[in-house]
Amino acid sequence: MQVLVVVIPAANPPPMSRWFTLLLTFPVILQAREVRDSDLAEPLESIGLIACLRHTKEAPALERYAVQEPDLLLWMGDNLYCDTLDMEELKSAYAALAKRPDFKALESIPMMATWDDHDFGWDNSGASYPKRDESKAIFMDFWNFPDDPAVRARPGVYSARVFGPSGKRVQVIMLDTRYSKDKTRMLSETQWKWLAEELERPAEFRVIVSGQQVLLTEDSAFEAWSKAGKEQQRLLDLIRQKATEGVFLVSGDQHYAEISEVAGGFGYDAVEFTFAGVNQDEKESANRNRVGPVIHARDKAGFLTFEWGETPSVTFRAVDTEGTELVSRKLSLADLRPANP
Repeated sequence: MQVLVVVIPAANPPPMSRWFTLLLTFPVILQAREVRDSDLAEPLESIGLIACLRHTKEAPALERYAVQEPDLLLWMGDNLYCDTLDMEELKSAYAALAKRPDFKALESIPMMATWDDHDFGWDNSGASYPKRDESKAIFMDFWNFPDDPAVRARPGVYSARVFGPSGKRVQVIMLDTRYSKDKTRMLSETQWKWLAEELERPAEFRVIVSGQQVLLTEDSAFEAWSKAGKEQQRLLDLIRQKATEGVFLVSGDQHYAEISEVAGGFGYDAVEFTFAGVNQDEKESANRNRVGPVIHARDKAGFLTFEWGETPSVTFRAVDTEGTELVSRKLSLADLRPANP
């Protein structure tokens, strides 16, 4: 919050003063809608996925999220584009995003966010970015992270919440793959410890969100966990060793939609839904773990839909601006458990 001082001439100024001051408080920029305790009580039926938004360009797909009214929006990185060392320029970019009518139309929907390179710092940047702490503070303010000193002091913007009652719980884990990234590391040891603890919390489904693709193979032309030493295998091993059920991956970064899979990666098949480029498209990268088609559309929206019947399931969908389905994949909870636990 900032304080605005408005000086108004008094109609009948007293002898010692010709002015009085009215103090008004208001947000510098519209903040994202935070997750409240009341949001956690009901089971999630749908989640909107947003990544790689050119915030200075038209984005008709944002209207699709407003129409669909998901229970939660996940901003998965490159939520705006501002490669800079100038923090005032970065603040201005957030202000521009906040002023967009299509962003304001989403303000009633709870949001969680992580970042990727273009809203973190420079293209493909990581731990060496000299303004990472200043950028982190601006990010946390805009996306309404708790004021808890322990959260604000974390080495990164990672976070997690559990939604829904017992038997219908969805845990959302937002990783930070930028703050500590270097040639051999994606997550800091502090974040690895935090993640291990989060995986022990009770939940039926677990959505692990990464700004960069996790299962993208090392022959890709783009950044990937597979190019950061042993980090990709470390994540697979952690989930398998903990025998954590219900895990699937969601990622952004690439300006298309695709599904990747590693058989037995988690002790059951590791599946990753990639969706990015709300108002962008690009040629796909090589990916030996890709299953099914690559979806190209400049304007598109992504969703997860949960069903809580006798056989709980989650379905990933990418749609165009009219809501026409471009790709889908359904996973039952039984698919996300070891065959022989």
